[in-house]
Amino acid sequence: EKLTALQSNTKTEISSYAAMLQKQCDAVQESCAAALAPSIKRISAVVAASTTSEDRFSNLMVYRLPERGKDDSIQLRAVFEELEEAPVVKEIVRLGKPVDKSSARPLKVTLQDKDAVRRVLARGSRLKDSSTFGRMFLTPDRILEEREERRRVVQLLKEKREAESGKTFRIRGSTVVEVTLSE
Repeated sequence: EKLTALQSNTKTEISSYAAMLQKQCDAVQESCAAALAPSIKRISAVVAASTTSEDRFSNLMVYRLPERGKDDSIQLRAVFEELEEAPVVKEIVRLGKPVDKSSARPLKVTLQDKDAVRRVLARGSRLKDSSTFGRMFLTPDRILEEREERRRVVQLLKEKREAESGKTFRIRGSTVVEVTLSE
């Protein structure tokens, strides 16, 4: 009898001790999860942005290319001919919903590799002199933060050009610099 009572007491004590340990473990786990949650979110965001940014290196954006049904690839080929480039196009996508016939939606173009994107963008300023594509322009595919930064720098460029009209300014990276033009 004493042995059975001792076994019963021991089982009860062990069960209550195990329950107490389980509660403490749960509390520690919750506090660790709460403490690490912001760090995990930041790390996840950085990884997602990095992956997205890497994917975007093969993309370029085409603005003001008129919409003429499903022949975007034909028009795009003509743009590349104007630039004297022949990159391999993997995908062409019009972004957004059609609003009206007078405005053209941006075109996201995915090329075979990022070197082709770099070459096309480097020659993109030639489009200004084109009679066919003079209003159209090309940009790299940027994430929201990069677009906002670019907008800020372009606004600063406009302000500097207005304030100092006799000088020439250009954007280099994310800064506005004064340049002297050779005559």
